[in-house]
Amino acid sequence: MRRRRNLWGKPCDPRRQLYRCLTPLLLAALFGAGLWLGWRQPLPQPAPAARIGAETLLLLPRTEQAADVPRVLVYTTHSSEGYAGEQRRAGVAGGVTVAAQSLCDALNELGVAAIYCPTLHDTDWNNAYTASLNSLLEYRQQYPSLEVFIDVHRDAALAGYTTVLANKSGAYAKMMLVVGTNASLEHPAWRENKAFADSVAASLERLLPGILRDVRTQSGRYNQHISTRALLVEIGSTENDVAQAQASARLLAQAVADSLAD
Repeated sequence: MRRRRNLWGKPCDPRRQLYRCLTPLLLAALFGAGLWLGWRQPLPQPAPAARIGAETLLLLPRTEQAADVPRVLVYTTHSSEGYAGEQRRAGVAGGVTVAAQSLCDALNELGVAAIYCPTLHDTDWNNAYTASLNSLLEYRQQYPSLEVFIDVHRDAALAGYTTVLANKSGAYAKMMLVVGTNASLEHPAWRENKAFADSVAASLERLLPGILRDVRTQSGRYNQHISTRALLVEIGSTENDVAQAQASARLLAQAVADSLAD
């Protein structure tokens, strides 16, 4: 029997030819089986912790959900009050608003969510507290989470007393906390405000001894009936410059944050 030869004149091996024919068929069969098995196998599901979107928010603790919900409102009833070198003009923001903004910024940096009310309330000086109360009510309605209200003021110069405190870390404006009572207007919870003021005062003195002039109770209410954590703070006097007031405002922010953490 004559054997078949290939193109180069060499004899053909029947077994090799069979192998060459069957190999593509076997590979095709294996590939098809793999596709069928992959279709039958369910896709892996992401772990619950890896899911994003609304489900993740619902699983977070309440404190993490509300991290940016404001707790503190900073405002200025006497918005035109200024510091050394400034001339007070009705309807024009004074340096006290710069100190108030610094207080708000520092609170946020410390993780205490705060907002600043930029409204100028003393265009009519005699009705400034009425105007600021209207702002407080509006903000509280918009942000029910608010619990601390801080009214920033600047005191007048004090004869025979300096409101500048200087040390190696810099110069500061001495502060006084004023707490309204029920002596002239209804204010049944004023002692709770006093307790909060005392807590902030203690924190201030721990941070920088001598920075606090006093915690003073007055017969006025100063809109502090809005909350049991309402403060009026006198940051420095006309003897201080704005930079000193800002330094003290940042210190006050730390004291407030410490008191809220207790």
